[in-house]
Amino acid sequence: GPGGEIVFENALYTANLWAVDPAGGPAKDASWPSTRYTNEPEFSPDGMRVAFASNRDGTDAIYVADVGGDARRVGFSEGYRYLRPHWSADGRSVYAVRTLAAASPVSPSEAVRISLAGGPADVLAALGPAVSDAREGPGGILYWGERAGDAMQLMRAPLGDLARSERLPLPLVSQYQLSGMRLAFTQPHLEKVTLCRLETLACAPLKIEIAPTGALHWALTPRALYGRIVAHETLQLARFDLGTQAATRQWDILPSGAGSSIAVTADERRIMVAKEQDPAIDLMIAR
Repeated sequence: GPGGEIVFENALYTANLWAVDPAGGPAKDASWPSTRYTNEPEFSPDGMRVAFASNRDGTDAIYVADVGGDARRVGFSEGYRYLRPHWSADGRSVYAVRTLAAASPVSPSEAVRISLAGGPADVLAALGPAVSDAREGPGGILYWGERAGDAMQLMRAPLGDLARSERLPLPLVSQYQLSGMRLAFTQPHLEKVTLCRLETLACAPLKIEIAPTGALHWALTPRALYGRIVAHETLQLARFDLGTQAATRQWDILPSGAGSSIAVTADERRIMVAKEQDPAIDLMIAR
């Protein structure tokens, strides 16, 4: 301004987690609400806990909460952001990806394993400095995405010998999920989900139609795929049966936000959805 004033916009972005009753619908209140950003939920193997990412206490960190209980921060350290939590098979630790808080285009992105018993995160250096996502599969195998522009190349290695890595003969993916002996993935700019058998890596695209911009917003269970669909000109959560590949149920809630937004237990008795609120934007003046 003429007197040295500065006029600017101050934007507040908020996202929270919402439980969805499979037989009913979304809960009336958010689970573990905050005034900041919460996303990337995942249920523990026994379905009794949820891991998620949130910046509610400042920098992005990993939180773990009992269903119906309180949340506690488990993945954090000075100077780093922690994202994309995934449970270990035994439920005793969580894998995540950490980056420098003061990120730049060449910042390393490392996989870490966070013990829920406490102590510093174990950096999985053998996976390299360009990890987008890391999760434990069946048979003691770790799967991870190696960053390739805005997509990732899928890799795997035995947990006991992470240096013995194998590049999977699959295209670049934007999102992937593991459930039992199955791997599913979406590709950049495509709305189809491809389903593979882990033993053979034989793959075939599903006939399931997920909504445009839904490449990150889906989850795989042994019997179903949950994703976003367009219904009555709005986006909603839907369940698709993997056998018939038809929609069998839908709920009036919009999974949204940065990163993955849908979590479902293996038995499909619990669903958790991340939902972004409309941003609150104020016009400010500083003198």
